[in-house]
Amino acid sequence: MRLKPIIVTVIVLATIAYPLKMAVDSVYAKDSAAVAANAGGESSQQNTNIAPATQVVNGRKFINNLAPNEYTPKDYVVPQYDPFNNQYRAEPDYKEAYPPMIQPNAKPDAQFTITNKQKGFPQGNTGTVGTKFVFNANGSSDSETSTGNLQARWDYESDSNWDSFFSTTKIVGHVYDKPGTYDVTLEVMDKGGAVSRISKKVVVVTNTPPSAYLTVKNAEGTSGTIFEFDTGKSTDSQYLESTLQYRFDWDNDGIWDTAYNAKTGWKHHFDKSGRYRVVMEAKDPEGLTSTYYRDVTVTDNNPPEARFTITKTERRDFGTQQTIYNFDASTSADTESQKKLQYRWDFNYTGPNDIVYDTPFNGTSKYTGSYGITGTKTIRLQVKDEDGATDEAYTQITVD
Repeated sequence: MRLKPIIVTVIVLATIAYPLKMAVDSVYAKDSAAVAANAGGESSQQNTNIAPATQVVNGRKFINNLAPNEYTPKDYVVPQYDPFNNQYRAEPDYKEAYPPMIQPNAKPDAQFTITNKQKGFPQGNTGTVGTKFVFNANGSSDSETSTGNLQARWDYESDSNWDSFFSTTKIVGHVYDKPGTYDVTLEVMDKGGAVSRISKKVVVVTNTPPSAYLTVKNAEGTSGTIFEFDTGKSTDSQYLESTLQYRFDWDNDGIWDTAYNAKTGWKHHFDKSGRYRVVMEAKDPEGLTSTYYRDVTVTDNNPPEARFTITKTERRDFGTQQTIYNFDASTSADTESQKKLQYRWDFNYTGPNDIVYDTPFNGTSKYTGSYGITGTKTIRLQVKDEDGATDEAYTQITVD
């Protein structure tokens, strides 16, 4: 029968298991007694590793599943990481390092400048109808996105209708066809999608002609006179005066005698006597013009009249008597310009073949000197006016 072998097997197992249980219980009882008896001995060292079943670390409460207990071996080392709570075990001075917070994407700094292609306006944001304004947003910046990767778009009238799409192209041009004051808006976007705006004003006006003005230093002169004209008081309501250009018709015959030039000082002389109307035209950079005229009178030149006197004084020089001659031509005259006469002297003129003067032309009418050789001397004075006309005067003296 099959029942008998099964009963025998059970009896054998029970006979083996009971003594084994008794041995284990005996060992457990001895260990428990040893733990209780040595509370102040070796077990005290082991108990220093025993942690509370519940701990609070950095404000967080967790169950200490790895805390030592009465079954913990003496050489047990508390692990620094608790896989059950996903938590590092804290030392007394330990502070858990949390990952830094991710900063939000900062907006870019939108900036732009305004210039214009037409030179001569007092400011870059001013111009006339038809002026091409240039807007440059390369000065924009961002803490995360490079300037080259920033995108810009423009609203030239700030009417909320964008005149361009977002693009990395940051220099654009625009022409206004009507006068007015316009707010130009730039919007800049970085790679994170953050945007910022900035607006600046542009003033557009209608161009008007310049206001020409001409002065002349002397309105009367001779055919040898160099007349000096000045256009520097001409003005313009839109452009700087330095951008104006001028040209002249010296005799008002409808034919311009000079090309346009930005210089303000002009000189001219007239070959014939007469009354001349000098016409000047001023032009602004856009080609608008205005004119101004001055009348000058040119007369035939009359040569000067040379006259002079001679006086002498005596003086002793190192024990020697010496005669000093004083030559004075200040009585010479000229009907056009007395103050611009020039003089030169020949103190020993020998005749028509003598072409050598003892002094060059200068504006001094008086001269003083002495002779080292006695005899009759012929003195020649030549006087010249500003037109180059000359006159001569002669006289003789006897040198002892």
